[in-house]
Amino acid sequence: MNYADPLLFGFYDGDLFAQDELQTLEHPLLGSVMEYIDKNESDSLKSRTEEHGEPTPYIVEGVPYWLKVVTAPVLPDGKVYNFYGRNFSRASKEILDLAVTPLSKEKRNNIIAMAAPSTGSGEYKRKELEQLMKTVELNEGLVEIGYSAFQNCLGLAKIFIPASVATIKKDAFVDCALYLGFSVAEQNQNYSADDGILYSKDKKTLVRCPCGWGRGRKGIVIPQCVEVFDQDAFFACTGIESIKLPSGVKVVAESLFSDCENLKSVLLPEKVETICWGSFFFCKKLESITIPSSVKEIESLAFCHCEKLKEIRFAGTMEEWRKVMKSHDFSEGSPVSEVVCTDGNAELGG
Repeated sequence: MNYADPLLFGFYDGDLFAQDELQTLEHPLLGSVMEYIDKNESDSLKSRTEEHGEPTPYIVEGVPYWLKVVTAPVLPDGKVYNFYGRNFSRASKEILDLAVTPLSKEKRNNIIAMAAPSTGSGEYKRKELEQLMKTVELNEGLVEIGYSAFQNCLGLAKIFIPASVATIKKDAFVDCALYLGFSVAEQNQNYSADDGILYSKDKKTLVRCPCGWGRGRKGIVIPQCVEVFDQDAFFACTGIESIKLPSGVKVVAESLFSDCENLKSVLLPEKVETICWGSFFFCKKLESITIPSSVKEIESLAFCHCEKLKEIRFAGTMEEWRKVMKSHDFSEGSPVSEVVCTDGNAELGG
């Protein structure tokens, strides 16, 4: 992360030493990036990470990492020499030899460059940080979005996924508001987006619904072609109050609706066989749910801390309910005490 001046790597050749200079010293080719953009500037390509008060961050991928720099090296006499400011340009060769180490094996890094808020000293405010992460447009050529890559980017409103992305790892977008949703290049062979929600290309798998999706809309309709939900697909989607799962779904995925604190109504299809770990964890407003008779297993903490869950209905007999494999703590922290079956009431663990 290069968190610095709005002018992209603009002062790498000056005598001041800060974030820009550190990045360009460890990754010397970044200076060439800035020079190239300056010489080929256009409306769509400018060497700025902020324009007209709006963030325009850059992602520079595969940058060779040639030097390791210790910004506060310990001198032989035990004193610490801080490079920031003009101290780097004043440092002796002996001090530089202590602080700068050429790397024997080339490593490549992806650098995200964005402008730091110009508020002087002290801690940044949350609004200032959220302003920086409104929109991210990932570069063509990116193949993988890693684990938790954008986790907790609460101010991120929209993200564009290029055609080259083949893999999106677990929790890449967990706790991202993304209230304007996902968009995906039409040429992408692995992913697609519809109404701001991220799917596999064939739309058989729902990958991720943005946390901020549904502002002003209380219900969500999932396309009938969806058969599988990725883990955490609706995690912390606080705007959703009701949802109906497609008829072909057999597994309610792990943590699928966890922390959906306003979810009141869920309609499960008749083919569901497994309700996984933490599927409805902390769904504080869920009052009632009907479990299809097709269900064979309910895993640990599936309905944990559903504070208003007073009724679980089972669309089968008491004998069929007793045959369902149930973790002993599947309803831990919820007030429900028994299950309403078609022929009477049964104990939760019965």
